[in-house]
Amino acid sequence: MAMSSGKRIASGLLALALGLWSHLAGAEPRLRAQRWSVEQGLSQVSVNAILQDRVGFMWIGTHDGLNRFDGYAFTTYRADAANPETLTHSHITALAEGPDGMLWVGTLRGLNLFDPRAGRVRRLPMDGVRVLALRFDRQGRLWVGTIEGLAMVDPATLVATPARAAGTGPVYALAPDGAQGLWVGAEQGMWRFDFAAQRLTRLTMPGLPARRLWFIEPMPDGALWLGHDAGVTRFDPATGRAAPLAVTDARTGRPAAEWLRVARSCVADAQGRVWIGTEENGVACLELPTLRAWRFAHQPADPSSVSDNAVRALCRDRAGGLWLGTASGLDRYDPQAPAFTPYLPEAGNPNSLGYDVVSVCFEDRQGRLWIGTDGGGLDCLDRRGTFTHFTTQSPPPYRLAGNRVWWIVEDRQGALWFAGGGGGLGRRDPQTGKMRFYRPNPRQPRSFSSDVVYALLVDRDGVLWIGTERSGLARYDAATDDFTHFRHDPAQPWTIPSNTVSRLIEDGQGWLWVGTSSGVARLDRRTGQAQTFPLDPKRPGGAEASAVTLLFRDSAGDIWVGTRRGAYRFDARAEAFQAFQPGPGKGFAGLIVNAIAESPAGVVWVGTEEGLNRIERATGHVTAFTARDGLPSSRVARLYADAAGKLWLGLSVGLCQFDPATRRAQLFDVRDGLASNQARQDFLQRRNGDVLFISAKGFTVFRPEEVRPNPVPPPVVITGFRKFDQLTPFTGETLPPLDYDENFFAFEFAALNYTVPERNQYAYRLEGFDRDWVYCGTRRYASYTNLNPGEYVFRVRGSNNNGVWNEEGARVRIRIRPPPWRTWWAYAGYALLLTGVAWAGLRFRAARALARERLREAQSRAQAAESQAQAAAALAIVRERDAEIFRLRNVELAEANQLITESLLYAQRIQSAILPDPSALTAAFGEAFVIYRPKDIVSGDFYWFRQSDEQWFLAVGDCTGHGVPGALMTMVGVTLLDQMVIERGLTSPAAILTELDVAVRQLLHQDAGDADTQDGMDVALCRFDLLRGSVTFAGARRPLYVVVADSVLSEYRGARRSIGERQGRQLPPFEETSLAVESAANCYFATDGLVDQPDAQRRKVGMARFRAWLQEVAALPLTIQSERLAAALDAHIGDEPQRDDITLVGVRFAGARLPKP
Repeated sequence: MAMSSGKRIASGLLALALGLWSHLAGAEPRLRAQRWSVEQGLSQVSVNAILQDRVGFMWIGTHDGLNRFDGYAFTTYRADAANPETLTHSHITALAEGPDGMLWVGTLRGLNLFDPRAGRVRRLPMDGVRVLALRFDRQGRLWVGTIEGLAMVDPATLVATPARAAGTGPVYALAPDGAQGLWVGAEQGMWRFDFAAQRLTRLTMPGLPARRLWFIEPMPDGALWLGHDAGVTRFDPATGRAAPLAVTDARTGRPAAEWLRVARSCVADAQGRVWIGTEENGVACLELPTLRAWRFAHQPADPSSVSDNAVRALCRDRAGGLWLGTASGLDRYDPQAPAFTPYLPEAGNPNSLGYDVVSVCFEDRQGRLWIGTDGGGLDCLDRRGTFTHFTTQSPPPYRLAGNRVWWIVEDRQGALWFAGGGGGLGRRDPQTGKMRFYRPNPRQPRSFSSDVVYALLVDRDGVLWIGTERSGLARYDAATDDFTHFRHDPAQPWTIPSNTVSRLIEDGQGWLWVGTSSGVARLDRRTGQAQTFPLDPKRPGGAEASAVTLLFRDSAGDIWVGTRRGAYRFDARAEAFQAFQPGPGKGFAGLIVNAIAESPAGVVWVGTEEGLNRIERATGHVTAFTARDGLPSSRVARLYADAAGKLWLGLSVGLCQFDPATRRAQLFDVRDGLASNQARQDFLQRRNGDVLFISAKGFTVFRPEEVRPNPVPPPVVITGFRKFDQLTPFTGETLPPLDYDENFFAFEFAALNYTVPERNQYAYRLEGFDRDWVYCGTRRYASYTNLNPGEYVFRVRGSNNNGVWNEEGARVRIRIRPPPWRTWWAYAGYALLLTGVAWAGLRFRAARALARERLREAQSRAQAAESQAQAAAALAIVRERDAEIFRLRNVELAEANQLITESLLYAQRIQSAILPDPSALTAAFGEAFVIYRPKDIVSGDFYWFRQSDEQWFLAVGDCTGHGVPGALMTMVGVTLLDQMVIERGLTSPAAILTELDVAVRQLLHQDAGDADTQDGMDVALCRFDLLRGSVTFAGARRPLYVVVADSVLSEYRGARRSIGERQGRQLPPFEETSLAVESAANCYFATDGLVDQPDAQRRKVGMARFRAWLQEVAALPLTIQSERLAAALDAHIGDEPQRDDITLVGVRFAGARLPKP
């Protein structure tokens, strides 16, 4: 017969609950693995070497590159045959750090010295041989085992000296012989290098192996253990005796030397035992000095055995545990158990080992274990984990049969009661182990009444009470093994208010409080009568206000009720409820109450959909905490108060530890070992101190007292400096000086904490600019722009994943040079210019004074003549005097005008000198013309031309105003364009205009708050590419006109903004237009003075007429075009004065002129 749906649910629920309890009884904490492969930036999937440098960076050597890892990203260094400052080969075989912090990198073809600060490589002349081993001696010399033998490198001189000896073959193992020499394990047995004699000698004592040595391990008694394919040999340097280890089976006493065949690795544990890893026989543990041995080999039927008999790596951690890397996974030996815990690849589990073949293990300074695999990339185990999760996806013994467990309680007899989903009620008998399910049976009134259970409670008398959906409250009678039901009856006011019972709790007087969908009632367990209490008589609020979400009893015995309209505290004296709800001046956050807890006594915490509320029971004072106050999320789904007074918050983003004393919150999520981030049911505390956090995908077990923050402040490093978004290498704490126009830069930094590095926090400050520290959260860069010249110090601090800060951090000094016009010699020039202006002013004043003096003398002579003249000549004398006065005034004005005109003519000569000669355009393009007509002596228009071997640049600009102010702006424009193209090497027209805009605004201080200048310029700029035969245009309110061979005119408009506009509104960027010139094309540049020029009827030339002019002359040679365009303009102007400066430049570009490479 097929099993019903309800029975299937019940069976699954039972299996889940029983499995849950059995798992918790025997499972050890489960560590989580982080994975990195090529998808995450690792250069290749096979790892040969792992090292942590003194700064804290992790270095990973793979088959295809050296990787620096800062917890966030990999920086890869590879070989490049064309670049001698790169590695000799990308296949990394060995890594070692020198006393000076330099990194020595052995490769498949030679040795390299790597400067990690500058990222530079220096190759050593090792003849391209494969490096097999690296070791420093006490004098700081580096010994290198290669495929061709032994070599010594002096780090000071970088001279490599081979230790010549016939027959050594490849060198695989190196071990120090005190300060006198070096033990060398080679293809042809055991060798020793004598430092004093500078000689390499082969040891030929009887018993020494004459074959390849895989390891040389010094022992506490002074002997050396030598690992080779035939086993392990003990060699005593003091006596010269050598013999195979006389190993015996600790269980049987029989010889067991064969266990050590093909020995590959050796390590001593904290108990003084020695572990030998082999390629075929698993691992052997040897007791000293008896040499009694225990062999651990793979047993397919035993999940606690070694994962594979091929042991490739051995590593001892700081806690005394031993790690084995095998051809099938990773194993940890716990000497306290003693047993092996396997860490294997698991399909569908991203927190398991990423690959089965382990090649290398390495423990960093914070106790994390890094695992390099041969084909699966890099893994890391953080052994500080304190959370163990159980899900349907976990491996045995952590796997659950299902996730839907809502309630589990244990009665006084030890019977386990459980409920969840639609599986009804289940009970496991502690004596017989039999399971029984209680299901509804309409023909038996005292049977269980519902498949859906919302609440379970064992009261002080050991009686089980069950709250159900739509079937009221049930009490289990153990004597009769049936149930008594308490249901709502509208005709009986002493019954419970609803048949859907969501919560149950017992108070100090033995009353049973029943939370339902229609309110809360107090039930007398003896009489079965219930008294219903209205939560808020003044605000009935309907069913939503009465629906009880939880019940809680505080340390004083008060009952708290959570609803969808706030929290209520029962006043036993008044037998009424005190409401805590959001509102003006109330301080309470959220309506829907999800959880209530107390810590310490007298302080009640209420978690809602919108925050965490602290209520002082004595005063009723409420303080709310939300995400704005530092909580990871405002929605608090569950609460638990531990024995230390800390709160544990079940959130939708994980599990949060909240310290009420410091008000500090620490979030834990799936990256820390949680089964899921989404809290689902109440916390469950077991008698042994374990706390269960039940979530959407299973549950997590932890002990609050064992959850400790990471106490180690991480090293903080500046990982990069970007100038105009280009990575610029630097070393030390000082940057090379920056030019004034290099003031847009950014710093990249990292805290070298590899435990959930996504939670590392940062703060930075630029001393000399920032007033205080800028706390930027998890962002790892800081950018600055438009800094004034001067001295600065950039500082950055960082924290680990638990908020422990490195207050010292890292720093770098910066110096920005002043621009040329703000240097001392520029100021000296300004002083000379002011002196010249003052001298000219004094001359002008002297001329005026002389003219006045002459005027006074003439007046005196006229008065004398007038007094002596006859009355008849008086009128003639007066007229003569007036004529003289008028003439003298004209002389005065003429002298002043001459001074001004001389100054303007001198300015005209200067302006003409900075403008290109039109013949230069003709020489470059073959055909070109320039029509340049200033309105006054000097002009506010300019044209500019610069050429290189492959590119020409041509620009026409119209500056604000005309005359002297406009002329000054043209000099600024020409000077800055030369600076952008010649000094800085910019080639993009859009980039040139962008930087020109920044420079003009900076020069004129237009971004200052009190700036009132709007001076600027409109520019049309083209780059002519002689190699590709293309024209690239960008403009600031000025267009480019192009006419091709068929006389078709095209207009390309510039950006709708000028150079130097104030930044009070969002301005469009400058954009480029590129044109491919197949045949010759005419390009025209014009300022707005031409199209705006009126004629006698005040009609402007206009854009339409100007385009027509261009099309009419397009087919003619440019010299004739110039004559006809000038004639058309003159005819239009007639006798009208010129209104503005006029500039028109035309060139004929013939396309590509250079052969393509």
